[in-house]
Amino acid sequence: MKMLKAYKSAVLDLFFPKVCMACSKILLYQEYTICTPCLFHLPYTDDHLNPYNESFILMQGKLKVERAVAMLRFRPSSRVEHLIYQMKYANKPQLGRFLGLMYGTLLTEMEYFHDVDAIIPIPLHPRRFAKRGYNQSAYFGMGIAERLAKPLLEKALYRVVHNASQTKKDLVSRAEGVDKIFRCSEELDLNHKHVLLLDDVLTTGATLASAGNTLLDKFPGCRISIATIAKA
Repeated sequence: MKMLKAYKSAVLDLFFPKVCMACSKILLYQEYTICTPCLFHLPYTDDHLNPYNESFILMQGKLKVERAVAMLRFRPSSRVEHLIYQMKYANKPQLGRFLGLMYGTLLTEMEYFHDVDAIIPIPLHPRRFAKRGYNQSAYFGMGIAERLAKPLLEKALYRVVHNASQTKKDLVSRAEGVDKIFRCSEELDLNHKHVLLLDDVLTTGATLASAGNTLLDKFPGCRISIATIAKA
């Protein structure tokens, strides 16, 4: 049976070769999702090694955070931009889980993240979820939750305002467009819990601040850290 599956896989790869999600080159044997050269050259931030990194500093004055970390640096026309595009707009949600597993492995090496109680992805509005079919931040959360062995609470927050896409907005417009757009689930008690809040890209921090402050308004004793795939 295993030999038959391997044969079928080899035939499919011959006619429909798998390609790297970062550079679109054909993946070699035992390469998965992202090719070895791209994995080596991705611009990792090492934020998890430095409590006072750029992500943490960016969130100051917006949200009371314990830690703030981003896995990669985002630059236009880069491998990272291509990864984010594939994940969000090309129906490749499993790429988010792959990146979550990668980053979750790094976070397990830091004692600080061992006391996280729950992982909460930034939710999409139902209309956007229906159009896309998945929440990329939730898939990122699946990978991190698996590595940290912590619960992923996809329904802890929900979005009540359907704001326009932030992609083409300037920084001021981004910050102004995400105020009070989230609500907390009535079924959870996160007081005195350490929550790891997730999003795909950290730009101004406005969306994460809005979600985090929504949690703190309802659960004043909650501690919040944030993690993102990339930092613009």
